[in-house]
Amino acid sequence: RSFLSKPLIEASYASMHNNPLSNYMNEDGMVPIINESNIGSRSTKISIQYVNPEDAPKTDAEMFTTKDYPEDYFTAPVVNWDREFQSTVSLPKDIFGEVLRTDIIHRCVLHRVYQRRSQDGVKPTKTVTTISGSGRKPRPQKGSGRARLGKVRAAQMIGGAKAHGKVARDISWDLPSKVLRFGMRSALSAKYALGHIAIIDNIDFNSTKTKDLSALLRKNKWSGDKVMFLHNNISKELRIASHNIPYVYFSTVKRINIWDLLSKKLIVMTPESLTELQRLYSPDNAVRRSLKITGVKKKGKKTNTKTY
Repeated sequence: RSFLSKPLIEASYASMHNNPLSNYMNEDGMVPIINESNIGSRSTKISIQYVNPEDAPKTDAEMFTTKDYPEDYFTAPVVNWDREFQSTVSLPKDIFGEVLRTDIIHRCVLHRVYQRRSQDGVKPTKTVTTISGSGRKPRPQKGSGRARLGKVRAAQMIGGAKAHGKVARDISWDLPSKVLRFGMRSALSAKYALGHIAIIDNIDFNSTKTKDLSALLRKNKWSGDKVMFLHNNISKELRIASHNIPYVYFSTVKRINIWDLLSKKLIVMTPESLTELQRLYSPDNAVRRSLKITGVKKKGKKTNTKTY
């Protein structure tokens, strides 16, 4: 199913390379059209209808809806909140044209998982020296006929210490920054090849009401699956309004990691965030340095001009 809500021609990944509509014709020369209709708040009914090729969508916006518009692979369409075609934007080939390396992606995911677990902390168990209890010897060394016992906090005693318990340690992995950037580029290229990346002209929203933002997303079918919106700077109103909407996330490009990309069904970006992706993950050091945001000196002091 396309991320657009209007009827579309179901196409494969090869349709991005300007395949004609004749590839989808049946024996009678008809092409399939998928119609979507809402059933309730979360269910969608999908029906397939075969029509003549002359009745198929012909305008630029409709051709974009069918994923059959005559543009280059790295020329992505730009839509608005209503999923209406606005223009096109050229995607950086060094970010969205990377080789798919599942081994690198796997290493980056494990790096993030163990880094998060290390941040949460490995909870240590109490040892003989830290567990509460008296230091008095429970019974005499000799004379009782029973086993020797030196403390009531021993591991074999009820309420005693844990034998060979967990200890607090750092379990995070260290990966070179070049490998982490490579993993992000490979994940972004895979998401784009699968059609799970959309470009929106802007994500301006002036209300802090959650019901207003939820109604907008539900009306234009942005919600339902896990969706993440990316921009260079998220406004205060948008952060407040989106805080309690399930499966919808708003974040800056700098804060995301490879786990965020792979765990979301759809990634919606603004054209400004593409430059930020190049600044962070471009394989060329010269490109990253040229796009780096530096502080501006004012009255002998260095002030930071970064906005995230």
